[in-house]
Amino acid sequence: WNFGDGTTGKGDRMSHTYETAGTYQAILTVVDEDGLSSTDQLQVFAGNNPPEVSLTLSGNQSFYWPGTSMEYEVMARDEEDGDIDHANVAMTIDYLEMGYDLTEIAQGHQMASEITGAHPGNGMIQKSDCVSCHKVDGVSVGPSYMSIAEKYAGDDKAVGYLSEKIIKGGGGVWGEVAMAAHPTISEKDARTMAAYILTLSDKDDSVRLPGKGTYTFKVPTGKAPGGSFVLIASYTDRGAEGIGPMRVQDTKILRSPNIPAPAADTLVNATKFVITPEMNPALKEDMEIVIASNEALLTFRNLDLTGVRSVTITTSAPAGFMAGGNVDLLLDGVGDTPVGTGHIKTSSQMGKPEILTIPLDGTAGRRDVLLKFNSKNPAAPTCLVMMLTLNPERVL
Repeated sequence: WNFGDGTTGKGDRMSHTYETAGTYQAILTVVDEDGLSSTDQLQVFAGNNPPEVSLTLSGNQSFYWPGTSMEYEVMARDEEDGDIDHANVAMTIDYLEMGYDLTEIAQGHQMASEITGAHPGNGMIQKSDCVSCHKVDGVSVGPSYMSIAEKYAGDDKAVGYLSEKIIKGGGGVWGEVAMAAHPTISEKDARTMAAYILTLSDKDDSVRLPGKGTYTFKVPTGKAPGGSFVLIASYTDRGAEGIGPMRVQDTKILRSPNIPAPAADTLVNATKFVITPEMNPALKEDMEIVIASNEALLTFRNLDLTGVRSVTITTSAPAGFMAGGNVDLLLDGVGDTPVGTGHIKTSSQMGKPEILTIPLDGTAGRRDVLLKFNSKNPAAPTCLVMMLTLNPERVL
């Protein structure tokens, strides 16, 4: 082991404490019996403790219902930065369609993070006398940062020009009031401050939210229903002891309360099956369902039932193919007493859904939800199972 601070060690497990703040390159070298070696290295930042970020949500922690609202709050703390205002955290919410790229949403949040006070350039501005003459948006002695960002949006030379203005000062662009010079600010820091100002005109698809508030769920226009909402909160500290800024985030994903039956965590005596438009012309695309045989068991694990008042099970039992029967709704274990039972009738109409709703009163927290099917004819399948829906209001 070479810890990069002049100390070394040997052994498959080592513990090392850096006594002086700084950036170090720790290198591990492994040599085999034949003298062949391989190395790996890790950059270590000592002296700047990472911030802590926590995103708390009211109500259900797994699902959302369109038209309902949730309260949220981002709590952030950092040993070196002290108290952190809600205005200095980045908070975004985005709608994730099924099959959409979660990485792209994270990149969108990264942009939003840079636009908030989490950007290191804003931290530098807050420590300078800039705040006495400029506001992010609004009238002050000098132009607002938003006005500057809009004026120089798309200008490739803007960072260099603005950083020079920060250092040397000047006037004539925004009126008669001259900007004071800041000769003690380094070119690197001035460019970071200018970069932050310019990000204020950036646009992305994520909805940016304050660090605390209320949000009402609505599937965006043009987006397919049944997706998830992705909430990301982050804070980037100002750095300390010569170490650059560190960014930490907390992510929550709330999914649709309409859970396809094939998404069950375990299937017993049940088979997944794909129905194509060729089989059913009413379909526009393939639909995966579950064929539940006698004594079939579908288990959906760790569902938050907070605020859920009933469960709807969408089935279908075409006569001649399925026998129909009963479905018991159980919580946590097969041996438990059923919360309720639904009766599945056969239908002469192929594909006709049977909607079964079972009340679920006084239940909250994360539970395993089990569906146990019993066929009228043990030799024939009970039914097709399409969907499990969690309802926020009791449906009879």
